[in-house]
Parts: sequence; structure tokens; C-alpha cells
Amino acid sequence: MCDPTMMAVASFALQAEAANQSYYAQKNQALQQQEQNRINTTQAIRAAEMQNRGINLRLEQEADAAVDERMATVIEAQKLKARTLASAGEAGVSGLGIDHLVRDIGRTETQNLGTTNTNLANLYMQGQSDKLQVKAQTESRINNLPKPQFPSPASRNLAIAGAAMSSAAMYSTQTDGGNLFSDLGNTWSDLGSAASIA
Repeated sequence: MCDPTMMAVASFALQAEAANQSYYAQKNQALQQQEQNRINTTQAIRAAEMQNRGINLRLEQEADAAVDERMATVIEAQKLKARTLASAGEAGVSGLGIDHLVRDIGRTETQNLGTTNTNLANLYMQGQSDKLQVKAQTESRINNLPKPQFPSPASRNLAIAGAAMSSAAMYSTQTDGGNLFSDLGNTWSDLGSAASIA
């Protein structure tokens, strides 16, 4: 038969080491998850920045196109006014009819410029909305990353204490028939009742 002391010590050592190994394995896993979260967060932010750059580029292109459209509208209106006045002059026509016609051309020019400006303003509002959506998606992506679960040192220490108690009980069973704590008496009755202490 094996030496009870050696068996108890070996049992305790194995259980304590198992508790330590489990603790450090969980800790390493949590650290790996934490590092992966850092990487995923960085990637999510970079992706959002790229999407925002794309939105900004689109808005810049639309603004450039709006400038071109405004210029074309102004030039076309000026040409039309000039042709109208030249035609009226060649024909020897003047008066309110020509003035109204020139004003109509000016009104059409103003309406076209207003439409261009409104469309550009709407595009900018849509761009800002797109940016807010990118921000919300990025925050959601980051917030939904799995949280690292770090182990509790207290749990490990309790497992080791339990291993010590188990080994002591095993030692007691093998040496004195399991009466390791029999000399302590009934602790609760020795302490007395709570009422007698007060």
C-alpha cells in the first residue's frame, strides 16, 4: 500500500496544479480575445474612415458638377437674352413684350439655379445621413464584439483550498478511518447559541 502522506500530497499537488492550469488557460484565452477585439476595433474604424472618404469624394464631385451646371445655366440664359434682344432689334420690335420675354428668361434662369442649389443641399443632407449610418454601424460592430471573460483568482484559490480539504480527508480516511476532525467536537454547540452571546 502507498504511503498515505505521499498520496495526500500528490493528490493535493495535482488538483492545485489543475486549478492553476485552468486559471491561466482561461486568462490567456481572455487576453487573446482582448487583443482580437483591439484588432477588430481598429479594422472597424478604418473601414468607417474609408466609407466616409468615399462619401466626401462623392459630395465633392456633386459640388463640382453643381458649379458646372450653374455656369451652364447662366451662360445659356445670357445667350438666350442676347439672341432675343438681337432678334428684336433686327426686327425693329421693342416694348413690353420683349421686356417680359427677357424677364421670363431671367426667371427661368433663377428657377434652374434654385433647383441646382436645392439638389446640392439635398445631396449634402443625404451625405451627412450616410455618415451617421456609417458611424452607427461601426459603433454597433465594436459594441457587439465578444467580451473577454477573465477568470477569478478567488475561484482558483477556492479550488486549491478544496483540493487541500479533499487531500486532508483522504489522508484522514487512510490513517485514522476518517476521524480527522473528531477531536474538534461539535463546534457550533461549543460556541453556544447566538442568543446566549447577546
